[in-house]
Amino acid sequence: MVVSFATATRCVVAAGVCAVSTLSLATPLLTWADSTPSALAPFAGQVQPLAELAQHHMVMFQHSPQSVQIPHKTGIKRFDQARFQTAAVIINATPEQIKQTLSQHNQYVGLFPTLTHAKVLQHQRNIQQVKYSIHVPIPIPLLSFKEDVVMQHQLDDHSLSTLVIDSPIQYGQGKFEWFALPNKQTLVTLTQWGDLNTPKGFIVSTIFKAMPEIKQGIPVGVNGFVLESLRQRFNKTTLDACETSKCTPQLTLPEDQWTWAQKYSEKTQAPVIFVHEPVGRRVAGKLDPIRFVSAVDTLDAPVNTVQPLMSDPRFFAKTMRQIRKVEVKPQPNFTDATFHVGLGLGIISIPFKLDMRYEQDTPQSIRYRVIGGDIDFMQGRMAFAPAGNRTRIVMTTAGKVGDNDPFLLRIGRALPYSDFLSSLGSLPVLLGKADRYVRDQPKS
Repeated sequence: MVVSFATATRCVVAAGVCAVSTLSLATPLLTWADSTPSALAPFAGQVQPLAELAQHHMVMFQHSPQSVQIPHKTGIKRFDQARFQTAAVIINATPEQIKQTLSQHNQYVGLFPTLTHAKVLQHQRNIQQVKYSIHVPIPIPLLSFKEDVVMQHQLDDHSLSTLVIDSPIQYGQGKFEWFALPNKQTLVTLTQWGDLNTPKGFIVSTIFKAMPEIKQGIPVGVNGFVLESLRQRFNKTTLDACETSKCTPQLTLPEDQWTWAQKYSEKTQAPVIFVHEPVGRRVAGKLDPIRFVSAVDTLDAPVNTVQPLMSDPRFFAKTMRQIRKVEVKPQPNFTDATFHVGLGLGIISIPFKLDMRYEQDTPQSIRYRVIGGDIDFMQGRMAFAPAGNRTRIVMTTAGKVGDNDPFLLRIGRALPYSDFLSSLGSLPVLLGKADRYVRDQPKS
């Protein structure tokens, strides 16, 4: 399921962050008024509610559609349904440290993995145009990246706005914001949008054509890549050990945050996502880091329709064409299922098999984990609750490709943060497909 989109998500997230370019000369600085919404917009401009949401997790959410006008070297481009995506994380650094780090663009080398060179092309007051060089070596040369990207940055007291100048994602904009918190901490947010309907470049265009649904997962993947880089720069990571078969955490939120997440997902028709702190499973005497991701969403059908459907392993074959076949073997206390998956990226095809076990956790939830096949680790939990005539679902998942898994699956490990970015990018895709499917079921 989640791993079905893993390799494709990794490839396109890399392209979205790396943003392939053939531009060799500086473009004149563009006049631009940043229309990116503030990360605080859903919270009436207040820092504290978002800081509380991000207290124990990196949190992500989508904004309502809006119109934007993008200045471009070919003229002004207008988009009427731009859906910006925000990610927020608490960093153990002062706002001054964050501003200094983000404003020194030539120091991005070493901060963001795969970035090998940064050169300021033009500089005028608080505006800089910067060319970045990226190298992502992948064992299959066709999938490797070694390209440039040009962006225009505009620095203000508490934000850094960015405009895409040249990229396979041709039109896009976004901004960092930083807000002071007690104890020398800072709430750092990234809000960005890019037009995924008119890509250029062979790899991105081919993958989008083969798997158009993957576009739903790209914005959260890009945000996760960028903020995870900042988190690892400033925050010390400690691993709490977990029993391998029972690593899945349970998302716990105060009641007001559950209410906000449910209502906000209904409003935007997109999940609110929480990235958990890493945990460690013991492998060969060492702690192997695992990163779980939880998504809170509301599906347009009652819980007595949604829960039986999604608890049945065959559900995924009905919603995801990449799953070719599911063999179900019911047992007295659990259900085993074998998934035969064919992931076609338009460039290469990746066949693999998953042996999964589904177990009832509570009357309202089910756990699943990999017990064999071609993936080293996959585990998760689905919890269901009524939300009027709709269903609130909390889906928590993590997956990891091991040293002995098939070569075509292992190539994605060449990309940074590949394990948790795969889970992160896959959840909006899976839940979007689930919502469309259950919406069409007869109402009971």
